[in-house]
Parts: sequence; C-alpha cells; structure tokens
Amino acid sequence: MVIRLLKIAFALLPGHRREWGRAMLAESAAISDQAERRRFARGCLRAVVFSGPTLTYYLGLLAFGTVVVVRAVGLPIGGEAIGLLVVVIGLIWWGRQRSPVDAHSRALRLGGYVLATITVLELLTTGTNDPGGWWLAALAVVAYLAGFIQITTSTLIDSRLVAQLVPAGLALWWIPMLLSDTVRSMPPLAIAAAFAVVPAGIAARPGVRGVISGLTATTAVLLLVFLTAALTFHAAPDLAPNITGHASDNQVEALDPYVVDFLLGALLSLGLVGSARIQGDV
Repeated sequence: MVIRLLKIAFALLPGHRREWGRAMLAESAAISDQAERRRFARGCLRAVVFSGPTLTYYLGLLAFGTVVVVRAVGLPIGGEAIGLLVVVIGLIWWGRQRSPVDAHSRALRLGGYVLATITVLELLTTGTNDPGGWWLAALAVVAYLAGFIQITTSTLIDSRLVAQLVPAGLALWWIPMLLSDTVRSMPPLAIAAAFAVVPAGIAARPGVRGVISGLTATTAVLLLVFLTAALTFHAAPDLAPNITGHASDNQVEALDPYVVDFLLGALLSLGLVGSARIQGDV
C-alpha cells in the first residue's frame, strides 16, 4: 500500500524532479526485506509530500481554489468561475509535467502562475454581471497561462532578460500615470510603454531570441498594466478620471480602456504558444 502511495506521490512531482522519483522507486525495489522496504518507502513519501516547494505548491492551489469557490457562490457568473477554476488548475497541472529549461525560466513561469491567479480573483470583483464578457476575459486568462507555460519550455527566450524588461516596461507607464493627469487620461500610452521593451530586448540580445524575449516581456507588461490599473484605482479612487461623477463608478469606467491591453496581451500570448511549438517541431 505504501509503495502504491509512493508511486502516486511521484506522479505529482514536476517534470524536473521525475528522475529523483524514479531513483527512489528503483532503490525501494532493490530492498528485499519487506519491513525495511516499507520503512524506506514511508521516508520517501514524507520527503515528497512535505518538501518545501511541493507542499507550498499544493497548499497554494488549495487556497486559490477555495477563495474562488467561496467568492463565486451566488454570483451570476458562478458557474463560469468554477469552470475557469477547473481549466486553470488543469493547465497548471499540465505545466508541472513540462519542465522549464532552466531555473530562471522556472521562476518566470511561477510569476506567470501568480499573475494568472491574481487575474482570476480580480475578475471575480469586476464585471461579474456580464457572463458573456466574463467568458472572454476567462479565455484570455487561459491564453496567458498557456503562453507562460509553453514559452518557458523552449530556448527561444532569455528568461533573465525578460525578468529585467518586465518591471522596466511597467514602470515606464505606471510612474508617469501616478504623477500625470494627462497620462491617466490616455490609456493607449500603456500599450506604447509595453512594446517599448521589444527594442530593448533586441539591443540586449540581437536576433530572434531578443525579439521573442521582448515580446514575452510585453505580454507580461500588458497583463500587469491591467492589474496595476485596477489596484491603483481601487487604492486611490481620486486618481480615476471623473467620468460619471461618482467615485465608485469612476473606478469601473476608468478600468474599461485597459481591457484592450489585457486582451492584446492574451493574443500575444497565443503567439508565444505558436512560436514555441514551431521551435519544438524544428
């Protein structure tokens, strides 16, 4: 029974730790004494289940799923939210079986998971009375997740470079947005800031790798623009342009233009999926 549980536990491991699991199983099979084999298997099981990354990963998924279910109960889009939760968890599970190419890509993918889950929670607080529009946003989340997973399994990007470009691109828009009414009244400037990281990526890494790295950073910046705008207008309602005359309505209306950034980033993410798949077929 313990051996069966151990096999199940190893199946839950991410791809880059599968060799470790297979080595444990092989060592367990080499032990002839049944009692000793069970003791060894129990030790392996504890090591797998209670290892820091694995335990944190599953506890995080459990917390995320619980929050989504509790928040979705009673909402007009409750069923849609549960459906999105299932797809998101399925994609993350799929990603666990597809190892990132290096430690930097692993960190980049983790950042993508965090952004996607935060986006789901944000969507549960805005636009919840529009099931049709909410489904479009849900599909965008799926596109982002698929892109983050697929691109981090390829060597098309320099993950360290992407990690440098993303905060730079976000700051290029967010700092002026906080300081200037003019910038706040012109949401398309965020798109220009997001795409400004592409030439920076090419300059740092000439060639296709620089282009893909820049576009990957642009994708993340566009998603962060949407999330940061929502957080900014929530934390500082006075910064939202006075469109309706009511502060709470202004927050919602001020966020609407940034939906374009959100959807554009999702389309770019689908492009990343395609580019990574093409590389894999070559």
